[in-house]
Amino acid sequence: MAAGKGQTLGALVIDLRANVAQLQADMDEIKTKVKQSSREMNSAMKSDFMETKQTLALVRDDLGVGIPREMRSVIASSELARDAILGIRDALIGIAFINIGVEFFEKIQKFF
Repeated sequence: MAAGKGQTLGALVIDLRANVAQLQADMDEIKTKVKQSSREMNSAMKSDFMETKQTLALVRDDLGVGIPREMRSVIASSELARDAILGIRDALIGIAFINIGVEFFEKIQKFF
């Protein structure tokens, strides 16, 4: 009986070691996926942050609505405000082009 219990205990130790090794491999895989997802999310957030700041600069330059630098950073950092600004970005770009067209025609009129 003692030999049977020893073999059973040995089999349990082997199974336990195999399970721990598999757990470690699974944890390494999860860690790699989390790192990759974190990098992708960080990259997307940086892109959105910069795009929001550029849109706010467009508002300042073409529409004459000045937003203080610190306020631009706060807006760009706020997910809700950033989404709102990015949502109206196309309209702002359209208005900026209209503004450029108006300025162009005003300058042409000065020559005639």
